[in-house]
Amino acid sequence: MEVKEYQEKIKEFAEQYRDWKKPIDEFGKEFREEHHIGWSDYEGSKRVDMAVQEFIEKYEVEYPDPSDTIYAFLDQEYEAYLNGTQEECDAIRASFSINRDFEDLLLGYVYRAAKKLRSTRDVKWLERGLVASSLENSGMDYRDTITSLGDLYKAVVGFDPNPYFQKAALLASRDKPRGGSTPLSDLLENYTKKTEKQGKAVVKEIKTDLLSILIRLIKGEKE
Repeated sequence: MEVKEYQEKIKEFAEQYRDWKKPIDEFGKEFREEHHIGWSDYEGSKRVDMAVQEFIEKYEVEYPDPSDTIYAFLDQEYEAYLNGTQEECDAIRASFSINRDFEDLLLGYVYRAAKKLRSTRDVKWLERGLVASSLENSGMDYRDTITSLGDLYKAVVGFDPNPYFQKAALLASRDKPRGGSTPLSDLLENYTKKTEKQGKAVVKEIKTDLLSILIRLIKGEKE
């Protein structure tokens, strides 16, 4: 798939998901207001969740959830994004900007990719997860982005994830995201640097511990 076609499909899916989700969000909001349930009301919020779930079950009979179709597209066509230029990837993200529902779906996809990566050890799931994270672009909350990337990184077994994170950093946005203050390109690049530093720190600590043991043994022999 060409990058331009990928952009058009992503925009189409983003609008489709937002339109599908809108009645659900409106129902939840109206239910909360009608029953005077505040956001800090834990038990009340559980009632809202149950009511929303019941609404969704009826709603999906006539309007099926498009999530599976969107996820299948992200599974199949992720290389179109990876093969794009930084400018083309900027245009793709701009095509569905300020669509929090779709961004939330993308964030969920990153966690799904991490789970698949953990079970299959297939590098494609790392690439797919990184593409979804780049598309989401810390639009929801940068802390969620960091957590999902950490989950993705820790799921890697049998190969070095750093080159893939660095490649994703080259395609990611260099602008301040809506959900944070650090550009995703920096976040991805700094994440690999952070893990490298942690690795060096562990090695240093091990060496220090071994040295301490030797020193104690030598002192013990002298005593």
